[in-house]
Amino acid sequence: MFNVVVMKLTNGDEVIAKVIDVSDTHFEVNNPRVLMLQDAGGGRMGASFVPMLLLGEDEGIIINRSGIAAWTDKVAKAHEDHYLQSVSNIEIVSSLGGLK
Repeated sequence: MFNVVVMKLTNGDEVIAKVIDVSDTHFEVNNPRVLMLQDAGGGRMGASFVPMLLLGEDEGIIINRSGIAAWTDKVAKAHEDHYLQSVSNIEIVSSLGGLK
């Protein structure tokens, strides 16, 4: 079973989510987030995760396979960590530097 996946939807949105079930017709996911790019000033772009459904529950969301252009479970560790931190109260630390 997959854990965190990234999907490119046919409307162009890029979604990161935790998969809880997969069928021939759909993915069922929790905490789907859409990648939003924004001007960070100085000619730079910033990115943030926005809930896919602003007014709906964040669990048991069905995404039909017909609406998915591409998907992968090979998510860069930094992106997965940022996503997991954004949907939980857990801060992910990359090392234990400084601890003795």
